[in-house]
Formats: sequence, structure tokens, C-alpha cells
Amino acid sequence: MTSRRIRRLLFVLALSGTAILHTQLFAQWTQTGGPAGGSITSFVVNGSTVLAGTPNGGVYASANMGSSWTASSAGLTNRWVRALAVQGSHIYAGTAAGVFSSSDNGTTWASLGTTFSNVTSLASTGGVLMAGVANDGVYVSTDSGATWHRTLNGVSASCFGIGAAGIYAGTRGDGIFLSTDNGTVWYNQIAGLPGLARQVRALMPRGLNMFAGTAAGLYVSTNGGSSWSQVAGPLAGNSVTALAQNSFTLFAGTGTNGVFVSTDAGSTWVASSSGLADTHVVSLLWNATILLAGTSYAGVYQSTDAAATWTYTSYGIPNAPVSVLGQSGTTIFAGAAGAGVFTSTNGGGWWAPANSGLTDLDVRSMAISGQTVFAGTYSGVYRSTNGGASWTAANAGISSLAVAALSAGTGGLFAGVGAPAPGMAVYRSTDSGSTWSPASNGLGTAGIANAFLARGQKLFAGTDIGVFVSTDNGANWAGAGSGVGSASIFALAP
Repeated sequence: MTSRRIRRLLFVLALSGTAILHTQLFAQWTQTGGPAGGSITSFVVNGSTVLAGTPNGGVYASANMGSSWTASSAGLTNRWVRALAVQGSHIYAGTAAGVFSSSDNGTTWASLGTTFSNVTSLASTGGVLMAGVANDGVYVSTDSGATWHRTLNGVSASCFGIGAAGIYAGTRGDGIFLSTDNGTVWYNQIAGLPGLARQVRALMPRGLNMFAGTAAGLYVSTNGGSSWSQVAGPLAGNSVTALAQNSFTLFAGTGTNGVFVSTDAGSTWVASSSGLADTHVVSLLWNATILLAGTSYAGVYQSTDAAATWTYTSYGIPNAPVSVLGQSGTTIFAGAAGAGVFTSTNGGGWWAPANSGLTDLDVRSMAISGQTVFAGTYSGVYRSTNGGASWTAANAGISSLAVAALSAGTGGLFAGVGAPAPGMAVYRSTDSGSTWSPASNGLGTAGIANAFLARGQKLFAGTDIGVFVSTDNGANWAGAGSGVGSASIFALAP
């Protein structure tokens, strides 16, 4: 969570006019049951259990093919999990503090005491375990992780692929390496991989071919890595971040445009992301008849029809990057950057996504007026009149749609935006968001209104050049006294 989001959360309940008592600020805190989501960096299957690795959240396990999840991180003293692998009866987790091992299907973990850290990838083949380490090469173990030796120095190995020609290691900027002797010697295989294509995100064998997902698209080698060629079509130019397959279909996840599928061994591809609200795909896993997609912000999605449609199934992984909170009656709303809106009707114990019609899931602000809920995104304001069940855009009159702050009160609805020109940082609506008009007179060169606070007849705005105050419902603004100066203000609280 960024510092800006932390500052904004200090103002969370002011959205609904609810004050936070000072005594509450120093109370004990416990994590709620959500909202579910966050980044899913890796998947692995062991028997009937699917494990998912997350940054800062550790490992989660699913016993129902990814439909729901439970925390599975006991003993995992570092929760920044970037990679998972299975070797025999052991599961391995690559973390920022080295490699951990579990012999009970992920229930408990123990550190292997590796001398290296910042593990970005893991692979297992036969009795060989490999770990890719950021800027430190590849480490190899032949005794289940008891001892390790470095075999490829100085590169950041981001992924591995076990193919017919040997073991492939994809790197962040140095292309692809191939070892034909279980990692003892490596050969750089970059013919046909120009520029960004040497930033390799994923590797996957298919028969005698090897596919490479790169920052410049999808590449394939038909000759054991000696040369590579780009796959034409919609994946060209896309950052291909994840690859998976079953007997008939290949799947490719991209960094911004969701999932693509191929039913002709990778020659042609079509987009297949219906229901995948977060199209920033980080990881993919095919397991029997189920395809799982791990995303950057919203967690796990599941497809039971080979990616034709997707269902949100991140329940139990409470890692969504929450930017703002609000409350209407007994319903709590949470806006999450990249994951949309969630609602809870049991005091935060359980959360459900509420994103129908919300085409931009990067929710940065919320306001509540009566039974109407407003969400501010980088694509403008969205309005719900049914408790978040559905949303419609409400931006008529707003010239900049990057909405950073919202406030609802007796003087109307106010939106703080990324100003396209000086004096255009605030807009006001008096008809519940149907139309908007500028309300920025006196704000001068304030680049953006990041936060609002209504106190009696006064409305305060925290901007990139300090705090301003209006006593006439935003018609005019003036500097709010000395002490703050021109500091950037991201949150206000009574």
C-alpha cells in the first residue's frame, strides 16, 4: 500500500459524516475477512490442493479447485512470495528472504536458511531444484534445498521452462538461457529476441517447441532455443506475463489486456476475458478442468470453460489494496485500487465485489448521499442508487476524469480532479451527479484536489499546494491560513 493510500485512509469515515473517536485510533487492530483480492504472483498444484503465492500476504490454499481460499502461511516469516514449486513430498516457496519448505502440503513452513534472498522464480525437474534470484543469477540444489550452488551469475532469472532440449531460464533484460546438464552450464539463446523481447516473463513447452512470454509479445522457438520468432496477431506488442495449456488449448495472460487463447498450437490467438474485471494478469494455472488467473489487484478468477467466461473466486484472500472506505446504513463500502468496489453487511467480516457497470476498477475515492453511492476513478465518477449492485457513469460537465476526491453534503456533491488547466481542480453537482460545473475560483494553480472535509458551513480542500477553504459551497476559495504552506495534502480529518 502506497503512502498516498495510507494518508487517504485516515479520512475514510468522513465520507459518510461519521467521526472517528481519538480513543479508537489507538485501539488494537485485527484484519477483517477482506476485501478479497490483491496480487497473485504464482500458483502450484499438489495433489488436490492448489496453492497461491502473494506479495505481503504469504501463501493461500484451496481444496476446491480455487473456488475459495484459506491462509496457509504458518512459519513463513517472510510473506513476500514470488514463486512456488513442488518436488516430491515438499512444496517450496521463494520469498524476499530466501526459500522456505513445507512437508505438509503448505500447512506449515520452515526456512531453508539460504544465503541468498529476493527469489523471483523456482523450478523442479527430477532431483534438481532451481531458484532464480534478482540480480544474482540461478542457484541449484540437488539435495532438496539443503545446500545450493550458483551456476548462472549476475542475471535476474524471472522464470523457468522445462523443455525437450533442456532447462530454459528467462531473465529480466538478458534474454533466455538454456542448460542441457541440469543447470551446470548455461548458453545464452537470444537470436531473434530484440530489445524488450529480452525481458522474459513466462516460458512454456509445447511438444518440441518452447513459447516465451516477453514484454514485447509472444515468441516461439522450434529448434531448441537456437532462434526465436515473434508470434503475429493480437499478442504482438503486448506484455505476455503468464502461459498455461491443456491438451487442446494454449492460454496467454497479458499485463493489461487480459487472457488470450489459441486452439491451433499457438499460430493464432483471440481475446477471451469475459467476466475478467481485472485484466492485469500475473499468473495462470490449468488444473484438470479448471483455469485460474491470478491478477495484479483483484486476486483470483476461475474459468470452467477454457477461458470463455470468468468468475471471481478470490474469497478468503483478504489482500485487496483498499484506498477508501464509506458506510451507508449497515453496508460498508470499500474502494480498492485496481479491484473496484466491495461491500460488507456484517461489519467487515465478509466482503463481496460490487462492480457491475463499473468499467474502471481503479477506485480512489467515494462519497455517500442518502441512498446514492459515488465512486471516483481515473475514468470519472460512477453512481449507484441500489447499494452498489450496479453503477453508471455520471460525468456530464467534468473536463478531467481523473477523480481523486469526492465529498457529499448539504452544499451538493464535490469532485476533486486532476486539473487540465489552472483553476479547474474542483467541480460541483447539485443534481446528484447528473451534471457538473466548475467550482474552483480562487484555487489558482492547485493541480489537483486530493481530499475534502466539510465542517459546518466550511468546505476544506487539500491540494498539491496546501489547504483551501470555501464558505459558499465552492463558489470561491481562499488559502486556509498559515502553518501548512504549499505542502501537498492527501487527506483531511476533523
